[in-house]
Amino acid sequence: MKKYPLPILYTLVSSARLMRDKWRAFLALSWPYLAVTVATQVLQSHSDETDSVPLLFLYCLMVMVAMAWATVRLHREILLNRQSSPADSPPSGLREMRILGYWLMMFIAIMVVVFGWVVLSSAIGLIHERSGVWIQILVGAVGTLPMIWLVSRWGLVIPATAIDDEPRGLRFAWRLSQEHKGALFILTGIIPMSSGLLISSLPADGNWAIALGFGLFSYLAWAYEICILSLSYQWIVQRQTIDKMLQQSHLKLAA
Repeated sequence: MKKYPLPILYTLVSSARLMRDKWRAFLALSWPYLAVTVATQVLQSHSDETDSVPLLFLYCLMVMVAMAWATVRLHREILLNRQSSPADSPPSGLREMRILGYWLMMFIAIMVVVFGWVVLSSAIGLIHERSGVWIQILVGAVGTLPMIWLVSRWGLVIPATAIDDEPRGLRFAWRLSQEHKGALFILTGIIPMSSGLLISSLPADGNWAIALGFGLFSYLAWAYEICILSLSYQWIVQRQTIDKMLQQSHLKLAA
């Protein structure tokens, strides 16, 4: 049976149109995360190196909780067809806790990959005091690609969890993304990583107006990536359903 890979350009254009058509609903459903994102950029532009570790931990925790809360609502707004708004349903908190748990497992796996690559690079002599700039860039780039690969293969678990789809889990997301791993590597790996690096590499220089602009750009990039992930998951699941129906019809005809 002919394979139909996830269309990259179609997904990007459809996500942009979705952002254009639903920006009011997205804003209403995710304004807490927008506030946290903007506050993050403004505070970082005026922060010093004396920030305490407990306060930094609490702040990161607040950002992750707000992100999980908004992530669930945006995925449900995009993927669920119903008359009532997802915001009207009573929030159980279970979906958000599951997503935080999946993020934690992804983070641990990424840290294991990073640690292994650092140890390997040191063992073969790539990392030492006299390493040139280009060697350091090469080592960093090679170490980053496996991390992006893992996130792109496991990312489908997030929309599945948000809409209570079954089955779900990191193992299921890995199998579901198998035939579309190349497109997902670009859509949910390279693109968000590139936007994140761009935002982090642009200093605000203590200017709150520039920091505010960075915060808004970070929020828009995050919302766009939510659209990409939702539409990618929707397309893959629908394509899988169509393939199963075609396979069953072929078996019936052959019988």
